[in-house]
Amino acid sequence: MKGNHTKVDELLRASADITAWAVGGVSSVLLGGPIGGAVGGALGASLAHILGDVADRALSLRERARIGTAAVYAIRAIKRRLAEGQQVRTDGFFTGSRSQRSAADQLFEGLLLASKNEYEEKKLVLLGNLMASIVFKSSFSSADANLQMRRVEQLSYRQLCVLVTIFRRSLGEIGDFSPSIFSEGCENNELLPKVQSVREIATLFQEIFDLYQLRLVVTRRCFFGDSGWAPLEEIPLNSWRELVPVGLYNSFEGETLVCLIEPDAIPKEDWERVAALLRYKPTA
Repeated sequence: MKGNHTKVDELLRASADITAWAVGGVSSVLLGGPIGGAVGGALGASLAHILGDVADRALSLRERARIGTAAVYAIRAIKRRLAEGQQVRTDGFFTGSRSQRSAADQLFEGLLLASKNEYEEKKLVLLGNLMASIVFKSSFSSADANLQMRRVEQLSYRQLCVLVTIFRRSLGEIGDFSPSIFSEGCENNELLPKVQSVREIATLFQEIFDLYQLRLVVTRRCFFGDSGWAPLEEIPLNSWRELVPVGLYNSFEGETLVCLIEPDAIPKEDWERVAALLRYKPTA
């Protein structure tokens, strides 16, 4: 019978089916030994326990690959934060009892099981980063952490790209979005990629409207001044057709989610694609 460490190691190595670097990364993550020793303390013990439990379950090959990928991303992010000198939370997050598992155990299991069914596999790194972020932030209660996990599960990869795109515009990395309401006349706009349809913009706006209904983004009235577009008061949306891209801003909750999943985890070509769609200019 295989030992627990062997099963965990095989689960992590299964990530090679999704990320080509994972096989080489696993050995450095494990540092030649059990995962608990690589990360250390209550955090390492919790990770080792949950990974061992999940590794014992009946999983398809693809499910194992997804879980292993999310776990490897989480471990790499945790090790990076530790190397930077960040401190693991000490507020009882890792403390359980005979009748109640620790909040960390519950969160780790939830995130790994979420990754098992995540067919948009680009989201696996975001789930791993979320797991890593929470263990360093004592400001997030167990309920808060579970809410963030459900949000990442619920949102599409493109919706997460939207939040990151808006975040990058706030940093000045992206130019202004379109000041116009959606129009089917935008299909000939030179700012759009060559392979483009009106429907792609329409479906993007519908996904943004969903974000608005979840209060992850807000819309503001804007005016054009000496320094470009500037936001004024919030305005309500009743339909995605009322959306004016230049007035899009992340809410506090949307900005929080972006920071938890780490915006740099989304490739530049993905958020640039979203930015291009939001910069359309309708034509007559």
